[in-house]
Amino acid sequence: MHTTDRMGCSAGAEAVYFAHSANRDGRWHLLREHLDRVASLAECYFPCHPEAARYLGLLHDLGKCHPDFQAYLRRSKSAGRPRGPDHKLAGALQAEQLGLAAMALQGHHGGLRSQSDYRAWSSDARRRGRALEAQAIARKQWPDLYASPVPEVPRWIDTPLAAELYVRMLFSALVDADTATLQRTSPQHSLPIPSISRCWPNASTLTTVGLANPTRS
Repeated sequence: MHTTDRMGCSAGAEAVYFAHSANRDGRWHLLREHLDRVASLAECYFPCHPEAARYLGLLHDLGKCHPDFQAYLRRSKSAGRPRGPDHKLAGALQAEQLGLAAMALQGHHGGLRSQSDYRAWSSDARRRGRALEAQAIARKQWPDLYASPVPEVPRWIDTPLAAELYVRMLFSALVDADTATLQRTSPQHSLPIPSISRCWPNASTLTTVGLANPTRS
């Protein structure tokens, strides 16, 4: 594993990509290290289909290897933390091979959306172009990420309700793994956990978003 202590200092010859800007100790979190850690935790959090959870963990921040996102991290070090360019679609497009599970990647910052929202989001030309560029970089940098077979959708995903439950459980495992990893490496970037009273109005409407669909299309 390649390690860095401070931005621009690498222990390996390959290009260096970061997941987050410097923590309080001045250490920058390597992107590949972050992907591997989130993948390992996610598969522990979703024992009924760990292969899928690991797959999503490896893909969830793939878009961060795009030069625009790396430049954003460098700027945000001294200019506060403005909203950065999208980094989710690169992994989501790859994860579409696992069907609706790709929606967990769209939602890992901000929450799950409807299928129609996902289609509109993923078809945006500018966002999609950047995502494909990020995929090309990642494929060249980490070919092993693309060498693993795509997990099969479990046979028990045979009704719309089962499909919806599956996506929500994957989403939960991914978000929990991502949050735990961020709290460990860059606690100052962690978001506060909202109260149940704040979350409930949104949670009570989730069954109406049209998420469920047991097919891969």
